[in-house]
Amino acid sequence: MIRLSKPAAKRLRKIMTEMIELHLRAHHLSHVHDYHTVQRHESRPHNGSRSKVHGLRKCWTLPVYIPHLLNTGQIITERAEHCGWSQFLHLKHKLFGNAEITKEGVLTSLSIGPSSKLQHKIIAKVIKSGVHRKRLCLLAVPALHFRGLSYPCGINNHTKIVTLSSPIVPLRRGAGYRGATVLGRLRGGLVARISAGRKIRHTRGEERMVGRSGLRSNK
Repeated sequence: MIRLSKPAAKRLRKIMTEMIELHLRAHHLSHVHDYHTVQRHESRPHNGSRSKVHGLRKCWTLPVYIPHLLNTGQIITERAEHCGWSQFLHLKHKLFGNAEITKEGVLTSLSIGPSSKLQHKIIAKVIKSGVHRKRLCLLAVPALHFRGLSYPCGINNHTKIVTLSSPIVPLRRGAGYRGATVLGRLRGGLVARISAGRKIRHTRGEERMVGRSGLRSNK
């Protein structure tokens, strides 16, 4: 749970509300258009601006950890860095979002839309299956755009990870895997990206060398 003073919590909510209001001005987005369509039908004409935030509530606040993929053999929170919190939000009319907050209580990003809605559905399904929300945490690997829901499972409390988002590494969204399986695939994906980056830098270095040689020969 995020522990903030009342002024800090009030400031965080104010910034969050302002960011949501800005997002609600993007009427070209289908989920924003649908939100305002329903809102117009439910609100009286004098109720104010259409970009006003209505019915904002927090569903869950989960700790976020970054695992040390190249240094450890297991994905467990004791061996991962606690980098902050993720708050899952629900506005009226089936509009969902999630806010990323640092350990110091600073809002770093806020996303709203279909992707957030899918993450909400996956987390709600896991909680409905009987897993207590206090046992849940998020694992994030920013370099691979990976996010997963982690919790102890079974008699031996082995780590289970349900994929929330994994556009690079082949882990199906909503599917549950053993922690070791996820770790192996993420480590492989990270090593591949590092290797690809080195090859690109090497190729560019060779191209620069060839370019310089060509300039010298033309003189």
